[in-house]
Amino acid sequence: MPRVYQRLGFSPFASIVIVLFLAITSLLLSDTNIPLTLIKIKNYTQNKDVEVLLTLNVGGAVIPLIVSIHILIVLQLRYSLTLIISAISVAMVSLIVYRVSRVVDNVGITVPLIIPPLTAASATLILTELFHYPLVLAGPLSYVAGTIGTLIGADVYKLREIVLQVSRKHIVSIGGFGTFDSVYLSGMLSVATTILLLLITT
Repeated sequence: MPRVYQRLGFSPFASIVIVLFLAITSLLLSDTNIPLTLIKIKNYTQNKDVEVLLTLNVGGAVIPLIVSIHILIVLQLRYSLTLIISAISVAMVSLIVYRVSRVVDNVGITVPLIIPPLTAASATLILTELFHYPLVLAGPLSYVAGTIGTLIGADVYKLREIVLQVSRKHIVSIGGFGTFDSVYLSGMLSVATTILLLLITT
Protein backbone atom coordinates (compact mmCIF):
# COMPACT_ATOMS: atom_id res chain seq x y z
CA MET A 1 0.00 0.00 0.00
CA PRO A 2 2.79 2.56 0.60
CA ARG A 3 3.47 2.69 -3.14
CA VAL A 4 -0.06 3.87 -3.86
CA TYR A 5 -0.01 6.46 -1.09
CA GLN A 6 3.42 7.77 -1.99
CA ARG A 7 2.48 8.22 -5.63
CA LEU A 8 -0.63 10.11 -4.62
CA GLY A 9 1.36 12.32 -2.28
CA PHE A 10 -0.03 11.06 1.05
CA SER A 11 1.38 9.01 3.90
CA PRO A 12 -0.38 5.68 4.59
CA PHE A 13 -1.97 6.97 7.81
CA ALA A 14 -3.13 10.22 6.21
CA SER A 15 -4.64 8.33 3.28
CA ILE A 16 -6.65 6.01 5.53
CA VAL A 17 -7.94 8.98 7.54
CA ILE A 18 -8.88 10.84 4.35
CA VAL A 19 -10.75 7.85 2.89
CA LEU A 20 -12.72 7.29 6.09
CA PHE A 21 -13.45 11.00 6.45
CA LEU A 22 -14.73 11.29 2.88
CA ALA A 23 -16.85 8.14 3.19
CA ILE A 24 -18.52 9.30 6.40
CA THR A 25 -18.90 12.90 5.23
CA SER A 26 -20.52 11.84 1.96
CA LEU A 27 -23.09 9.77 3.84
CA LEU A 28 -23.83 12.51 6.35
CA LEU A 29 -24.26 15.11 3.60
CA SER A 30 -26.25 12.91 1.22
CA ASP A 31 -29.41 14.89 1.99
CA THR A 32 -27.75 18.30 1.64
CA ASN A 33 -28.29 20.14 -1.65
CA ILE A 34 -26.81 23.40 -2.91
CA PRO A 35 -29.32 25.45 -4.97
CA LEU A 36 -27.97 26.33 -8.41
CA THR A 37 -30.76 27.88 -10.45
CA LEU A 38 -34.45 27.81 -11.26
CA ILE A 39 -35.24 26.36 -14.65
CA LYS A 40 -38.53 26.59 -16.50
CA ILE A 41 -39.47 23.78 -18.82
CA LYS A 42 -42.57 22.92 -20.82
CA ASN A 43 -44.39 19.91 -19.43
CA TYR A 44 -46.41 18.66 -22.38
CA THR A 45 -48.23 16.01 -20.36
CA GLN A 46 -49.69 18.71 -18.10
CA ASN A 47 -49.70 21.34 -20.87
CA LYS A 48 -48.04 23.98 -18.73
CA ASP A 49 -44.66 25.44 -17.83
CA VAL A 50 -43.00 23.88 -14.80
CA GLU A 51 -40.47 25.74 -12.65
CA VAL A 52 -37.94 23.42 -11.04
CA LEU A 53 -35.07 24.15 -8.66
CA LEU A 54 -31.81 22.62 -9.91
CA THR A 55 -29.49 21.67 -7.04
CA LEU A 56 -26.12 20.00 -6.52
CA ASN A 57 -25.96 17.28 -3.88
CA VAL A 58 -23.01 17.71 -1.52
CA GLY A 59 -22.45 14.05 -0.67
CA GLY A 60 -23.14 12.67 -4.13
CA ALA A 61 -21.64 15.38 -6.37
CA VAL A 62 -19.61 18.11 -4.65
CA ILE A 63 -17.35 15.86 -2.56
CA PRO A 64 -16.75 13.27 -5.34
CA LEU A 65 -15.96 16.07 -7.81
CA ILE A 66 -13.47 17.71 -5.43
CA VAL A 67 -11.75 14.37 -4.78
CA SER A 68 -11.69 13.50 -8.50
CA ILE A 69 -10.22 16.87 -9.47
CA HIS A 70 -7.54 16.51 -6.81
CA ILE A 71 -6.63 13.03 -8.05
CA LEU A 72 -6.41 14.23 -11.65
CA ILE A 73 -4.23 17.22 -10.77
CA VAL A 74 -1.81 15.18 -8.65
CA LEU A 75 -1.48 12.36 -11.18
CA GLN A 76 -1.37 14.59 -14.27
CA LEU A 77 1.65 16.41 -12.84
CA ARG A 78 3.48 13.08 -12.72
CA TYR A 79 2.00 11.13 -15.63
CA SER A 80 1.09 12.98 -18.81
CA LEU A 81 -1.42 10.35 -19.96
CA THR A 82 -3.64 10.74 -16.89
CA LEU A 83 -6.19 13.09 -18.45
CA ILE A 84 -6.39 11.08 -21.67
CA ILE A 85 -7.07 7.82 -19.84
CA SER A 86 -9.56 9.51 -17.52
CA ALA A 87 -11.43 11.21 -20.37
CA ILE A 88 -11.84 7.93 -22.28
CA SER A 89 -12.88 5.94 -19.21
CA VAL A 90 -15.34 8.63 -18.07
CA ALA A 91 -16.89 8.66 -21.55
CA MET A 92 -17.26 4.87 -21.51
CA VAL A 93 -18.86 4.83 -18.07
CA SER A 94 -21.20 7.73 -18.84
CA LEU A 95 -22.49 6.10 -22.03
CA ILE A 96 -23.15 2.75 -20.35
CA VAL A 97 -24.78 4.38 -17.32
CA TYR A 98 -26.95 6.45 -19.66
CA ARG A 99 -28.15 3.27 -21.35
CA VAL A 100 -28.96 1.33 -18.17
CA SER A 101 -30.31 4.13 -15.96
CA ARG A 102 -34.03 4.77 -15.69
CA VAL A 103 -36.06 7.76 -14.57
CA VAL A 104 -38.75 6.82 -12.04
CA ASP A 105 -41.63 9.21 -11.52
CA ASN A 106 -41.32 11.21 -8.28
CA VAL A 107 -38.19 9.25 -7.34
CA GLY A 108 -35.47 10.29 -9.75
CA ILE A 109 -32.77 8.25 -11.45
CA THR A 110 -32.33 4.56 -10.71
CA VAL A 111 -29.08 2.87 -11.72
CA PRO A 112 -28.12 -0.80 -11.25
CA LEU A 113 -25.68 -0.34 -8.37
CA ILE A 114 -22.95 -2.70 -9.57
CA ILE A 115 -22.71 -1.54 -13.20
CA PRO A 116 -20.96 1.87 -12.76
CA PRO A 117 -18.11 0.59 -10.53
CA LEU A 118 -17.59 -2.56 -12.59
CA THR A 119 -17.54 -0.56 -15.82
CA ALA A 120 -15.14 1.98 -14.32
CA ALA A 121 -12.79 -0.71 -13.02
CA SER A 122 -12.83 -2.65 -16.31
CA ALA A 123 -12.30 0.42 -18.48
CA THR A 124 -9.48 1.72 -16.30
CA LEU A 125 -7.70 -1.64 -16.20
CA ILE A 126 -7.84 -1.98 -19.98
CA LEU A 127 -6.66 1.59 -20.60
CA THR A 128 -3.83 1.51 -18.06
CA GLU A 129 -2.55 -1.67 -19.67
CA LEU A 130 -2.99 -0.28 -23.19
CA PHE A 131 -1.18 2.99 -22.41
CA HIS A 132 1.46 1.33 -20.18
CA TYR A 133 0.26 3.43 -17.25
CA PRO A 134 1.23 2.37 -13.68
CA LEU A 135 -1.22 -0.40 -12.86
CA VAL A 136 -1.08 0.45 -9.17
CA LEU A 137 -2.88 3.73 -9.94
CA ALA A 138 -5.86 2.11 -11.64
CA GLY A 139 -7.84 2.42 -8.39
CA PRO A 140 -7.75 6.22 -8.14
CA LEU A 141 -8.52 6.54 -11.85
CA SER A 142 -11.47 4.14 -11.53
CA TYR A 143 -12.81 6.38 -8.75
CA VAL A 144 -12.71 9.32 -11.17
CA ALA A 145 -14.33 7.32 -13.97
CA GLY A 146 -17.02 5.85 -11.74
CA THR A 147 -18.08 9.03 -9.99
CA ILE A 148 -17.87 11.53 -12.83
CA GLY A 149 -19.11 9.01 -15.40
CA THR A 150 -22.16 8.19 -13.29
CA LEU A 151 -22.97 11.85 -12.67
CA ILE A 152 -22.77 12.64 -16.38
CA GLY A 153 -24.55 9.53 -17.64
CA ALA A 154 -27.35 9.43 -15.09
CA ASP A 155 -27.94 13.10 -14.31
CA VAL A 156 -26.52 15.42 -16.96
CA TYR A 157 -27.53 13.41 -20.05
CA LYS A 158 -31.04 12.85 -18.68
CA LEU A 159 -31.60 16.22 -17.05
CA ARG A 160 -34.61 17.18 -19.16
CA GLU A 161 -36.22 13.78 -18.68
CA ILE A 162 -35.63 14.00 -14.92
CA VAL A 163 -37.23 17.44 -14.74
CA LEU A 164 -40.33 16.23 -16.57
CA GLN A 165 -40.73 13.10 -14.46
CA VAL A 166 -40.11 14.57 -11.00
CA SER A 167 -41.80 17.91 -11.60
CA ARG A 168 -44.19 17.35 -8.69
CA LYS A 169 -41.27 17.63 -6.29
CA HIS A 170 -40.15 20.86 -7.95
CA ILE A 171 -36.52 19.97 -7.24
CA VAL A 172 -33.82 18.12 -9.15
CA SER A 173 -30.69 17.06 -7.31
CA ILE A 174 -27.57 16.26 -9.36
CA GLY A 175 -25.80 13.47 -7.50
CA GLY A 176 -28.72 12.99 -5.11
CA PHE A 177 -31.76 10.75 -4.81
CA GLY A 178 -31.24 7.52 -6.80
CA THR A 179 -27.86 8.57 -8.22
CA PHE A 180 -26.17 8.93 -4.83
CA ASP A 181 -25.94 5.19 -4.17
CA SER A 182 -24.22 4.51 -7.50
CA VAL A 183 -21.75 7.38 -7.11
CA TYR A 184 -20.95 6.41 -3.53
CA LEU A 185 -20.51 2.71 -4.38
CA SER A 186 -18.24 3.56 -7.31
CA GLY A 187 -16.00 5.57 -5.01
CA MET A 188 -15.82 2.89 -2.34
CA LEU A 189 -15.15 0.11 -4.85
CA SER A 190 -12.23 2.07 -6.32
CA VAL A 191 -10.46 1.79 -2.95
CA ALA A 192 -11.00 -1.98 -2.95
CA THR A 193 -9.74 -2.14 -6.54
CA THR A 194 -6.54 -0.32 -5.59
CA ILE A 195 -5.85 -2.71 -2.71
CA LEU A 196 -6.57 -5.76 -4.89
CA LEU A 197 -4.30 -4.56 -7.68
CA LEU A 198 -1.53 -3.85 -5.21
CA LEU A 199 -1.78 -7.35 -3.76
CA ILE A 200 -1.61 -8.82 -7.25
CA THR A 201 1.37 -6.76 -8.41
CA THR A 202 3.52 -7.04 -5.26
